[in-house]
Amino acid sequence: MLCTVTAIRSDALVVKTLLARFRCLLYIFTPYTHTHTHARAHAIIAWDEKRVAQFISEECGLPQYAQGFIKNNITGKIIGLLTKQDLIDIGVKLVGHRIRILNNVKPFQAAKAAVKRLGGIQSWTEFVWPYQCSQFCFPRRFKLTQTGLRIKQDYCCGVGHENTIDLCLVRDVKFHKTCCSCRVQVISSEASAKPNLVFHIWSHRAGKDIYKSIIAAMEANQDRMAGSAFSSTKVAH
Repeated sequence: MLCTVTAIRSDALVVKTLLARFRCLLYIFTPYTHTHTHARAHAIIAWDEKRVAQFISEECGLPQYAQGFIKNNITGKIIGLLTKQDLIDIGVKLVGHRIRILNNVKPFQAAKAAVKRLGGIQSWTEFVWPYQCSQFCFPRRFKLTQTGLRIKQDYCCGVGHENTIDLCLVRDVKFHKTCCSCRVQVISSEASAKPNLVFHIWSHRAGKDIYKSIIAAMEANQDRMAGSAFSSTKVAH
């Protein structure tokens, strides 16, 4: 009986190991980078004047103002910024009609804010050679945001850990190309980076894109921090 139980547990362990390795093979043959986009927001931003006029006519039920939106070059990039005074200038004189349009435009404002918030976010999985057995089965996953680089490490049985490197603490980023892959090195003052974070990417182009994205996010974050500090100084004075 004991031997039977031991054999069942052993078979279950083998199955889990095979599934884990199969998942990692999927990681390797799947593109390593992708940009997360807010589909609806980008669709709205791509609207031209005629598509905006169609929205005003059909979804707002106010076809009499469609030509005014065309004449004033109101596109998807602008429609989320409309104010009451803008609508008056376009020719929407009735208060009820202005309220109707502004209420219909509110989702566009939220979508535009989502694009701004999500802009530049990028995710990827590191490349690991098959002979690196434990890392090959459970490669690290990365997510770049406007303020940090999130690193997630999973292990078997749902065990794992996650930490984020604050972009304010990143001092340098380096890109190294090898014959078969490339590696990106993030040098920071973050204790979790110890102090250098190194990961490999199979595609040279994908690795270069990731390197540039980290640099751009780091510089943008520095600009935001400098702007916040300047605004705080002005308020203090």
